[in-house]
Formats: sequence, structure tokens, C-alpha cells
Amino acid sequence: MAIRWNALQVSQGLDEMEKLLSEAEPILSQLSAKATETSHLPNLAGYISEPLATFACEVRDRLEKYRQRIKSIREHIPKGELEKQQQALQKWLNFYGDEVKAQEALKLFGLPKCKL
Repeated sequence: MAIRWNALQVSQGLDEMEKLLSEAEPILSQLSAKATETSHLPNLAGYISEPLATFACEVRDRLEKYRQRIKSIREHIPKGELEKQQQALQKWLNFYGDEVKAQEALKLFGLPKCKL
């Protein structure tokens, strides 16, 4: 049964989300490292060091949860429908030679009925 939503757009959105997450990862890793470093300052009271250490772990865990969530969503996209829409985009891309025009054609006209 065909789906009523655009699997290709969802996949592309997830690609962009993964890219943004990859760009944010170094900063989040620095944040976690700084929290860990701060939690090890000399003579730091436990009521300060423990929340800092917990924060460092939470940052790392959250990053991994985001990766897993994106993977989980991606697994719910019907593979056959995604492949069909990717092929349709490629046909429009071959026809127009321009990604933006190909995306617009795919939105306006959907899957090509004939060979372009």
C-alpha cells in the first residue's frame, strides 16, 4: 500500500538532522569534558562535583539518544517507497540538471509516469 507522505522528504530531513548533530557533536563533547574537568577541581564539595559529573554523562547520553532516535525513525520509512521516490527525483534531476527544479517538479508532478 502506498503511503500518503513523502518518504524522500522525511529521509532528506533526517539527513539534515544528522548533519546538524555531527556539527554540534564537537561542542557538546567539549561541554561534557569541561563539566568533567570542573567536577575534579580540588576540594570541591560533593554537592557540586556530583551534579557536574552527572551533567557530563547526560550530555554524552543525550547525544547518543539523538543518534538512536534518528536511526529509529529512518527504519520506519518504507524502503520500497523511498527507493521509488529517489529514482523519481533522479529522473527529474537528469531532465532539469538542477536539484531545486527537480525537487519542485517532484512536488508538483509527483512520480514521473513515463521516462524523461
